[in-house]
Amino acid sequence: MLFAADTYVLDDDGNRVSKIKKKIKTAMIYTMNVPKEMDYFNGEDQLAIMRGYLTAIFGECESLYAYDTKQFKKYDLYLNNMFDAEHKEQIKEVQFPKDCAKAYDLGQRLSEE
Repeated sequence: MLFAADTYVLDDDGNRVSKIKKKIKTAMIYTMNVPKEMDYFNGEDQLAIMRGYLTAIFGECESLYAYDTKQFKKYDLYLNNMFDAEHKEQIKEVQFPKDCAKAYDLGQRLSEE
């Protein structure tokens, strides 16, 4: 995790000047509990603002979105009528390994010089 606090100073004119002298590759991974089709609030667009901040400070930022993720290990332990437990388990078995592979590849790209 990176925290952008104290990454810049103000020059004599009040402009922000980065204290970071080289570009640092960063990434943001978002787990969304809803299917991509339900992303009616344009979450990727909204979250792109955060990516923009990291890009401005560190020089590069990628994003990875994992949709329809599980909220509970065992859905039957909770009163929850919003999600289909069987569907969530199927998504975990099929999509979660793909999302993990994408996250691994993202980490590989970040570590390359």
